[in-house]
This record gives sequence, structure tokens and C-alpha cells, in this order.
Amino acid sequence: MADERKDIFTLTLKEVFEYEDKEYSEIVFDFGKLTGHDALEVEREMQEEGIGFVRNDAYDGGYQMITAAKASGVAKDVLLALPFRDCVTIKREARKYLSRGYSELANTVGEEIQKFNGELGQVIDNELRAEGHTVVNGEALDTYYCMKLAAKATDTPENKLLELPMNEFLNVKYAVRLFLLGLG
Repeated sequence: MADERKDIFTLTLKEVFEYEDKEYSEIVFDFGKLTGHDALEVEREMQEEGIGFVRNDAYDGGYQMITAAKASGVAKDVLLALPFRDCVTIKREARKYLSRGYSELANTVGEEIQKFNGELGQVIDNELRAEGHTVVNGEALDTYYCMKLAAKATDTPENKLLELPMNEFLNVKYAVRLFLLGLG
């Protein structure tokens, strides 16, 4: 059952579900509480699971389930233990939230990046190195690189980008990624 706010979803279970001595009859997912910080945390968790790169976060089942766990406060293991139909519903709701992010920054970031010269790439590389981050799969596929470039292009502090709702943060990341891949 969907709440009036599009970022809240309540899953009402057909039967009480028990997991490790705890009972669940419904689970509330507040996707609206998630921010860019959570997007980075989901990526970190996926890397810990051995998943290094996801082409499109909104359409990856693992990304959806970790996001849903964060939105509900219910461990991913519990969500995965639910009946298959419920897991499919949870993934669908996470995908809907993740794919509907809109950000004015995303609309302007490509135009703003074009105003810079190549020295900016070196500045970002140096900043990332100083922070202990190595770009492994290329700039376009690295969330930290994309975030730094978006911050510089839009004159928005990185911490403000990380405070964006998670789906808006991802929208900005994709706009930078598309620019870097020559598609935007």
C-alpha cells in the first residue's frame, strides 16, 4: 500500500513473518529519508559483497535491497528471507524511488563542465589521492570522481551534494557520468 508521500511505502504481509524471534506483519520503507551519504554507503556495502560496479543503481536488485534495508531499518537478510513475491514488491518500490530523482543540478552540470579545461581533472585526481581514494574503473564510473566534478561545476559544496535526497544525488551522478562518457 502506497502512502500519500511517494517516498514512503508500507508492505503489509499476508501472514505474520518471523525471523530470529522477531515478528513482522508490516514493514514501512521511508525512502525519503535517504541521502547521498546513503548512496555512498550502499556502494560500500556492495563492494564488501564483491560487487565493484553497478551500471544502473536503480535497476540492480542488490542495490535495491540494500537501499530498502536502509529505508526500513530492517536488515537486508530479513528482507531476503521474506516470500519471493514480497521481495519482488520491495525491489519494485526501491526501483521506482531510485529512478524518479530529479535535480536542477543534474540539468545544468553538463553545460557547466564544458566551461572547464583539462587541469580540473588533475585537481580532482590530486584531491582524491589526498583523501586516499583511487579511481579504479575510470572517472565516469567512479561516484567520488563524479561527485567532485559535479560540485566544482555547479559551485556546490560536496557535503551539500551528499545531503540531496538519494535519488536526486544519483541523478546528478548519472548526468556527470553521461557527460564523461560522451553521451550527455
